[in-house]
Amino acid sequence: MQVVEPVNAEAALGSLLSAPHEGNVWTGFDVRGWAASIWILHAMYETDELPSSMTYDEERRIERDAGVVDEIPPVLEGVLEDAVATGGGLGPSSAPGGGWRRLRWLDLAERLGSNPLGRLPSYKSFPFTSWPVNIRPPSEGSLDREQLERLCEHLGAASGADSPCYVFFARLPSGRLNVHDEEPLVYQGSIAEILPLYDEGELGGGPTNIWSSDRAWFVYTDWDLWGTKVSGSPELIRQLREDSELEAVELALRAPRSEDRRS
Repeated sequence: MQVVEPVNAEAALGSLLSAPHEGNVWTGFDVRGWAASIWILHAMYETDELPSSMTYDEERRIERDAGVVDEIPPVLEGVLEDAVATGGGLGPSSAPGGGWRRLRWLDLAERLGSNPLGRLPSYKSFPFTSWPVNIRPPSEGSLDREQLERLCEHLGAASGADSPCYVFFARLPSGRLNVHDEEPLVYQGSIAEILPLYDEGELGGGPTNIWSSDRAWFVYTDWDLWGTKVSGSPELIRQLREDSELEAVELALRAPRSEDRRS
């Protein structure tokens, strides 16, 4: 994929954002206007080889006391003495292998008697402050590699693998934190080039937004969330919903959207 020149990037992003949207240049844009949409929940995994009775926070405290990890600096002790290691990841992720198996959100929700589909997918979706060490929670801010690959296959089937598209990385995942740097980071290329861009590992995982040049579909991954929203035709959304390799669900959003965001 090729980086789009700033003036053209602003034009491409500006054209997209002429539609109603929520979000910002820091975490991502949720643009509306497509016939249908669905959320792909970022993958989590579980293993029987670690205890379900121990949390990541407890594990870290044990390792710290044993000198395996660094002590909290004295200047921060008062601030971090009650800090919790949640176990959650940030950015790119993939199947860990080695005895780990896929754990579906809805299976865990049934086990816990909770409902994660009534809000945006985030660290508030499950009642854990610190997760048990036998579960690897979803990664925040980026779709996992396996589901991104599958999504690209569907997008390629809908538009053609060589179909032109745009890719936008918000400031937080791209590391462009200079508030005076107003140039958006937009790439232009084909659907087939999205996964190699992910694998390069230089931009915090998957793209924040992906959209086809003809605006047939739109993908949104907010840096604060544990899910990726795909919008497009009813047929595309139906295919995503019926794909057993994806955990694609419809949300029944009732809570204010800002509740699930960190920023």
